[in-house]
Amino acid sequence: MSTETALFQVVQRLKKRLEHKEIALGAFLDIEGAFDNTSFETIITAAKERGLEETCCRWIEFVLESRLIHTSLMGSSLTAKITRGCPQGGVLSPLLWNLVDRLLTVTNDLGFSTFGYADDIVIIVQGKFAHTVIEIMQNTLNLVVKWAVKEGLNISPHKTAMVPFTNRRKIEGLGPLNLHGKDLKMLDEVKYLGVTLESRLNWNQHLQKIIRKTQTTFALVRRTCGRNWGLRPNMVHGLYTRVIRPSILNGALVLWLNVTQKTTKT
Repeated sequence: MSTETALFQVVQRLKKRLEHKEIALGAFLDIEGAFDNTSFETIITAAKERGLEETCCRWIEFVLESRLIHTSLMGSSLTAKITRGCPQGGVLSPLLWNLVDRLLTVTNDLGFSTFGYADDIVIIVQGKFAHTVIEIMQNTLNLVVKWAVKEGLNISPHKTAMVPFTNRRKIEGLGPLNLHGKDLKMLDEVKYLGVTLESRLNWNQHLQKIIRKTQTTFALVRRTCGRNWGLRPNMVHGLYTRVIRPSILNGALVLWLNVTQKTTKT
């Protein structure tokens, strides 16, 4: 599954709640060092519970436990053995994390709308009344903390974003939520998988950020060539198709309808 698929699922859920004039409270969780801090025992146990063959589980365990870190500086060197976590950038690492990540199953089985892309987790609680939404979300956060403690992980309150998505101008009863003993503030927008989601899903902030980023990148590319000097045309075209255009099209799957509106045209 791609980032666009995950983004589409989240946005479609939010749009439906807005169409029904409900409040959709989104919790965008940050699991501290999910790939780095997961214990080998947790990974192997999850692999066995998911039905992987014993030979495959032993192979994975050997790969994880046999890794060494070697570093050297100014003639001095140090070698250490890794005791937990998956290799950063490893092909197998996302799959191993998905085996461990039972949070999606646990919360969805209880009726919550939970979406995940690797370690980016989003939980959506919807309802007509703010106090009910807050109560349900707090119970959900308590469940998340309990799961994280069991797996030896930690949810960062400072990096966790709470955004109420609604078309209502004023929301009463949307009190603070608590995570690890710290209050979570309600935000007007959040960045998820490279796309800025605003509380009304009007995409204005995201489009403005794309414009500024694209203009800066275009200016840098423009400085590399002139009419009679610099990069060849095919190289400039390659920079455009591989750097500038992907930046413009990021998130287009979910916001392309909105760019035709007068409020978003530039």
